[in-house]
Amino acid sequence: MGSYSLKADEGQGSDQEFLGKLNIIKDPFEEGFPVPVVVAPKPVYQEPKKPVLIQAPKPKPPAPPVITLPSLKLQGVVVGEDIHEAIINDRVVPLRGTIKGARVVSVTKKGVGLLYKHKKFFLNVE
Repeated sequence: MGSYSLKADEGQGSDQEFLGKLNIIKDPFEEGFPVPVVVAPKPVYQEPKKPVLIQAPKPKPPAPPVITLPSLKLQGVVVGEDIHEAIINDRVVPLRGTIKGARVVSVTKKGVGLLYKHKKFFLNVE
């Protein structure tokens, strides 16, 4: 095998001249300097966001009013073949009679059934 040697062209000048040319930086604002072309990216189509409907929780229905029986004291009952009466607050009240807005709906030996504001109550014999 042989050896090879490479020589630069004679017309190029010395290495110092070449390096000197490399150190020259052109002014980018100088006339004739190529203007960079900026290409804006193409817009990418995006689906419009669908609105999200958030439902408020349904309000709780109001609690039914607490119905309490007026002050009634059952003192006794009279139950016979043809008679059904109660003694309430020192008054004799017949079956289907009313006292303080409460209607007597049943009279038994154990007590009296009352209906007050569409709610049933039972007073026990003491």
